Formats: sequence, structure tokens, C-alpha cells
Amino acid sequence: MSGQSDVDYYLESISVFYDEKLKFLSTKDNFLRCKGCPTNKEFKEEYDRVSLSCGGKDGDKDCGMKIVINFPKYVHYEKDMDLLKNELEAGLNLEKINEFMDVSESIEKDTRKRKKIEEEMKKITDNFYKINVQNKKKDIENFYRSRVEKTKRCREILKDINNFGESEKVLLRKEYVSLVKRLNEEYIDIKNLIETFQPYHMVKKPKVTLMNKVESEKKKIKKKKKPQEIDGIKFTQGDIVNWVNKGVVTSGFIKSSTEVKGMYKIVDENGKTFYVPKDQIRKGEFEPEPQMEEVQEVQEVQESPKPEKQGKLYYYSNSKENKWLSTFNLANPFKYNGIEYPTVENAFHSQKVADNDPMVEEYRMALSTIVADVLTPNDAKKFGGKTSFKENKFTLRSDWNSVRLKIMEEISREYYQSNREFIDKLINTEEKLLIHKGFRIDDYWGVKKDDKGENNHGKILMKLREEFKND
Repeated sequence: MSGQSDVDYYLESISVFYDEKLKFLSTKDNFLRCKGCPTNKEFKEEYDRVSLSCGGKDGDKDCGMKIVINFPKYVHYEKDMDLLKNELEAGLNLEKINEFMDVSESIEKDTRKRKKIEEEMKKITDNFYKINVQNKKKDIENFYRSRVEKTKRCREILKDINNFGESEKVLLRKEYVSLVKRLNEEYIDIKNLIETFQPYHMVKKPKVTLMNKVESEKKKIKKKKKPQEIDGIKFTQGDIVNWVNKGVVTSGFIKSSTEVKGMYKIVDENGKTFYVPKDQIRKGEFEPEPQMEEVQEVQEVQESPKPEKQGKLYYYSNSKENKWLSTFNLANPFKYNGIEYPTVENAFHSQKVADNDPMVEEYRMALSTIVADVLTPNDAKKFGGKTSFKENKFTLRSDWNSVRLKIMEEISREYYQSNREFIDKLINTEEKLLIHKGFRIDDYWGVKKDDKGENNHGKILMKLREEFKND
């Protein structure tokens, strides 16, 4: 039996082939040959295919070829185009030679060869244009249409805002900030879409051929059902995720929210880029279960009742139990300097822009609860980041590095005073060291994996804890 197979079937067949080969290499009699077959199995590995047979001829009734796997063929745009270009440029100048001797037959052959190469180059270019450009054309057109409309509306608001009363101005400012935010988001999305280039194109599908007589082998090679996509799970740029990489659970963040052939671009904490299938990605940083550590601590207390050391409590935005200590925690809104914010993270970044920046009011409102589309803490962090400041030409206040600790303490105090239940939780951490540690946490606000760092956010929380205890 033979026929085309999908990629999953092909990969499963490859797995069966090498599984059989490993068994064969064990030299156990029951793996050396088929039941009732006098000859040993034969394994062949060639450049473009692998095969397994019983050692007999293909025409034998009881023995013969069991499985043949022809590999798929791919074209790599840059490499294959370079090879074809080199072929065009190579060779003698037959036109010049023909002036002195008759080489017209060679010229004709060379012309046919060149035409064939040029046709192949056009075919490759057309395929890659379809994959990487044509499919994106509609998205790019929609992006520019939306950008023109939003930019036009922003200009209208700036032009006419002074003709309205104060209450109407507030509404117009909200609309303006919302438009600017959407323009930035759409720009990032389309930039990621354009930069995503698929260099490979399959020109020949894999093929698996099986013999009818081999019932046992056919049972091993079964087409796997395609995994169903989990409804509702979407990943956006900046999301912290984890996945299994070579048997090890690895954490990283989504670099691009654009899904490419079922895969997302992820960058780990060392800056290394991975393309990971969607169904293998889990949201949040991986945290190993702590049960074993807890059992060990109990055993140590039973063996030798030594005085307990000061306990440690680790936290960050994706902690399973302690994320309420993070600046990303979403609770009751609170006010800072007269403006209401949804999280500490939003309020903190709102203070970065210089007071004399012409966009300071719009910038702070974009991070507040005033706008209809309230920024998440993760989006607030991006909006207050270097890239956003550069793209929007915001001005960073000159004293930022010297005042940021004081601002974080003031904002955190306002947040807790508006969320009294968290004051009780904070006091209940008793004398534990509060340590800000997790994926992408820097050593200024927290600590690195080796627990080295200033842990300034943890120190602020511990200072507030003492303050609330004494109130």
C-alpha cells in the first residue's frame, strides 16, 4: 500500500523506522528478523529516503520491502536563488568564441539551460511572494486605511479643541489619547507582521509506502489526530510564558503577537529567540511545586530543633500565591496626584514624563482609569518604556533616577490605603523578607536568579509593613 501522507504521518513513520533500528542493533533474535523469516532485516539510509526490508526481494510473497520513506523537499529562498544565479554567471563566453569557430550548437544548449534556470528563479520568487507578501497585502492595506482615518481625526481634535467648553475638552482628550494608543498598537503589530519572513517552501511532500503483508507495522504507524485548538487562549506581545525545550521547562516572553503557521516568536531571559508551537505554550513563568522542600524542612526541625532563620517570601506578577504583592496586582483603583489609576504599575509610569512636555496631560490620562480602554499593567509598562518614549517623542523627566524610589513608595502607600484588606495581608507576612524575584525582574527593583540585587521594591513593602503595624 502506498500513498501521500501528511507531515504528522511522515514524522510518525520516521519514529517507527528508527525505533525498529534501535531494536535491531540490540542483536536480540526476536528483533533481528521477522517471525518465520530466514533473513535479517535490512536498514538503508540515503540522502533523500530511508527504507526497512526483511532482506528478501520486493516481489517475494511473504518477505520484501516493509516501509519506504521519501523525505520532503524544501527550497530555501536565499540559498537556492544564489545557487541559480551562480549557475547563470558561470561558463565560457560562447558568443565571443563563435566569432572564431562554430559553437552554435553549444550556444543553443546554453540558451535553453539559461531559460530553464530563469524560469525556476521566477517560480521560486512567485512562491515566496505568495507566502510572505501577498498573504499580508490585505492586512497592510487595512493598516494604512485605519491609520489615515485615525490620524485625520487626531488632527481635527487638536485643531478644534479650543472651541469647546472644559467638560467637552475632557471627552475630546480621552478620545485623542485612545486614538494615539491604538495607532501605536497597530504600528507594532504591522511591523512584526512585515518583519516575519518564512525562508522555506516545501516543493515536494513526504511520501510513506507500506507493504500489505506487514500487518504489525501498519498498526504501529497510525495517523495522529490533529490537536484541537484551545478556544479562548491568545498570546499578546510581552506575555510571560513557559514551554518545554529539550526536556527542560523554559520561561520567556512573547516577542510578537503575530502567529506564524501555528507558532509564536518567544525570547528567553538570555535574549535567545525560539519559535514554539501554540499548543506547547503555557502562560506565566514555570514555578516548580515546593512540596519536597516543605517536607525536608519538617524533617530538619524534627532531627534538630535549631532556631528558625528569618523566612523569605518571593513574589512577582505571575506568582501562584503572592502576586498580590506585585505592582501589577489589579484591585480597587486609587488616586495619586489627583488622577485615578488601576494599578501601581500604571501610576508609577505616569510620573516619568517631564512636566513641560506638551503631551504630559494626555500621557498621564492614557495610563489612568479615565480612558474607556484602560491599559493593563503589562501595556502600561510598555507605554512607559524606552521604545514608546522614542516613538512618541515623550520627554523623560531629568530627575527620574533620583526620585523614582520616593515615587514608588508614595504610590504604593496610596494603593494600600485604598485597599485595606491588603494591609492586613502585608502585616500577616510578619518578619519575612519580601523578595521581588521572577522572570525579567531586574536587580534594581528585585533580585536575579542567584538572589543578588538591591530588591528596592521588596524594601519599600517591608518599610510600609512596619509603618502599618504601628498605625
